[in-house]
Amino acid sequence: MGILMQYVQESAEKKNKTVNEWLKNTVSHIPNCLLATHVGKFTHPDIISKVSLLDQENELSIPYVTTAGTHCSTDILTPAQYIGTANFLLLLLEDKKTVLEHIQQHTDFIKKEFEMLGIEFIPIQDAIEKISKERNLDCTDGRLKQVFFPVSKETYHLLSVLPASSLLETLKDKIDRMNHYKWQCSDKKDPLYGHECYEITDITAIGFGGTKPQNISALNAKKGGKTCLLSSLPPTLKQKRLRLPRVDFFGETLRYSMYVHQFRKLDRVMRIDKNNREIRNMMTDTIDDIVDRVLTVSYQVRNEGDGWSQDDLFRKLPLSQKIWLDNQYANVRENKVWIKDVSKQFGRWCIRTYEQIMKKNRILLGDAELVFFQERLYKVLEDEVIFRT
Repeated sequence: MGILMQYVQESAEKKNKTVNEWLKNTVSHIPNCLLATHVGKFTHPDIISKVSLLDQENELSIPYVTTAGTHCSTDILTPAQYIGTANFLLLLLEDKKTVLEHIQQHTDFIKKEFEMLGIEFIPIQDAIEKISKERNLDCTDGRLKQVFFPVSKETYHLLSVLPASSLLETLKDKIDRMNHYKWQCSDKKDPLYGHECYEITDITAIGFGGTKPQNISALNAKKGGKTCLLSSLPPTLKQKRLRLPRVDFFGETLRYSMYVHQFRKLDRVMRIDKNNREIRNMMTDTIDDIVDRVLTVSYQVRNEGDGWSQDDLFRKLPLSQKIWLDNQYANVRENKVWIKDVSKQFGRWCIRTYEQIMKKNRILLGDAELVFFQERLYKVLEDEVIFRT
C-alpha cells in the first residue's frame, strides 16, 4: 500500500467515514486554501492571510538566496478547520514530491490514485489551478516592517517587507536532514558510520504561533511552529599566531600550552599500577588526543599555500616534513617513507615534551613508549594517504 492510500485510509478511520467520503470532503475545501511563499503572519499572527505573496518565478542561476533562486516548498494558508486539507496537499509521497506538486504537474500517478479512490481528478485540478494563480498584493498591514524606497526626487514607494516563510521552512528541512545524516555517521551500528559529514553551528531556534502553529500556516504547523535562524554575526578576527617551521615543525610550530594538560594526564595514567585493557585504552585515547591537536596545526600550515617551503628560510626543514606540510608535495605523499620519518620525530617530541613538563617528577620513558607514540601518528597519516588516493 502506497503512502497516499495509507494516509487516506487512516484519516478516514479517525473521522469514522469511508475513504470516499473523507476524501471528497477534504478536497472540497481546496478553494479555502491560499498558496504562498511569503506570509505576513510570520511577522505577527493577527495579520490577515490575504497579506501574503506567491512567488512562482524560477531563476535558479541567480547568485542570491531567494524563493525564485531556490527549490523551496510552497506554503498553504487556510482557516484552522480546513488544516486537514492543507496537510493532505502537503503530504510527501514516495518520489519526494507532495500531493500538491503531483496535481500541479498532472502526473499519471496522481490521476490513477484518485481514480482508485473514486474521485474525479479534473475538478481537483481546476481547484488547484485557481489557487495557484499569482496574485497582486493589494493591501498591507501596519504590523509589517515598512520601507520608504526612493524612486525619484521627493518621490517614494512604501514597501512592505514580507517574511520569506517558504525559505525559512526549507532551511529547517535541510538542517534536519544534515543533523540526521550526522547522527547516522556517528552511530556505529549504522552503515554510514564514519562517513564525512557537516554541521551548521550557532543556530538560533525560533517559534511561531505558540500553542496554535496552525494559525500561522500549514508548513509551520507541520514543523510544530519551530524553525531555525542562521547566525548573522560578523566574524571574529584573531591575530595570526602560526609560526612556520624553519628547522622542525614539532619544536617550532607547536605551542607548549596546547599540550600541558594532555601530557599531565598521560603521566597520571602511566602511574596507575595496573596493566589491563581499560588502562591501555586510556593511554591510547590520551595520545590520540595529542595526535589530533598536532594534525589540526599541520592543516593550518598546509593552508599557507602550495610551495611555501621553497623559500630559502626553510631550507633546513627536513624533506619528510616538507612533504607532509606543503601541498606542493601532495602527489608524492603516496610514498610512505616520509610517514615513518615524521612519526619517529613525533615520538621523540612526545618524550622530550613530557620530560620538559614533568621535570623531576617524570617517569623514565624508553624505546617501548617511543614506538607506541610514533605508531599512533603513523596509523593516522597512513589512513589519510589511503583515503585521499
